[in-house]
Amino acid sequence: MNWKQHLKALLTINMLWFVYAFFLLIFQDRLPLNPDHNAGQSPDLAFNTAISFLVNCNLQHYSGESGLTYFTQLFVITFLQFVSAATGIAALIALFKALRDKTTTQLGNFWEHLVKTTTRILLPICIVIAGILAFRERLPVMPGRILS
Repeated sequence: MNWKQHLKALLTINMLWFVYAFFLLIFQDRLPLNPDHNAGQSPDLAFNTAISFLVNCNLQHYSGESGLTYFTQLFVITFLQFVSAATGIAALIALFKALRDKTTTQLGNFWEHLVKTTTRILLPICIVIAGILAFRERLPVMPGRILS
């Protein structure tokens, strides 16, 4: 892919994820995993939330679990935090290839970089860290000692 094709692929997948997130946030009151009966977000709040997590700045103008359902926390917020990192790494790979080869015509396939970043870097790291957190031993708390 050249730089224009790479950019088009990056913007296309991000636009798809934005529309997906935007509509799930607006209609979260009609989706499953909403035991607290949270209302759907207003369009401006859904836009702000979707864009914020899509670009990985994670700005929140809602009040945590009282503003989002379990479904949207899992399938919008967590999903976007994960794939925005993969998108950034894929873009960085293209930038490094362009700088190394001094060309913008053969940057590699964006989709391949995105999938490999997700499956070979991010998922293994998540699995290892989840295992460490799930099976670590509890540290005893010593009286009078402040743990940081």
